[in-house]
Amino acid sequence: MNQRANAAARHCDGLSPERAFASLALLRAAALAGQPDAQAVYAAGEGWFLSIPGGMGRPEFEQWRREAPMVIARMLDAGHPEAPGLLAGAYSGQTWLSGLYDTDLERATAYLLLNARLMGRPETAERQLAKVPAEITARARQQAEALYARHYEGRAVGKATFYLGAGVRMLQSDIFDGETKPAPCTPRPAAPPAVDSPVDGR
Repeated sequence: MNQRANAAARHCDGLSPERAFASLALLRAAALAGQPDAQAVYAAGEGWFLSIPGGMGRPEFEQWRREAPMVIARMLDAGHPEAPGLLAGAYSGQTWLSGLYDTDLERATAYLLLNARLMGRPETAERQLAKVPAEITARARQQAEALYARHYEGRAVGKATFYLGAGVRMLQSDIFDGETKPAPCTPRPAAPPAVDSPVDGR
């Protein structure tokens, strides 16, 4: 993630902080208006707030913490192909979005399976599940099927473009290696509960 952030920062070499935050305001406006690429980039967060000096200390960062779960919920409801990959990472405890979601191995697995299906790589997801207990995997498969039926079945799924596809990155990242519930490095402020239209109503 740091490598991607550094690459993003290089595109902004010479851009003043004022212009950087002006561009972020435009990104946010486009995301809230429902522009698909802007939704994916804004919701993921990692590219902009790591590439802008002092980004995590700005009011815009707290604004993102409040809005990212809402944007991802809208993406899922609209059948956006990036939403499951972002949610798989969020519930895995291994991405920047994880600070806004409670770690949940079953949900992470369900979204990983759904993501793999949408990316046309269902077999690739199986290697990620080697460390997941069989009973959790079984429930996750049912949840992934229900999520697909609710949000994607009968729709033409668009091509994922954000960073070559958040979902592809999840399939390649071994997000389930190591501890499934990593302890945070420092206490973090409470965030609003994430909303993602979960199958079980939690």
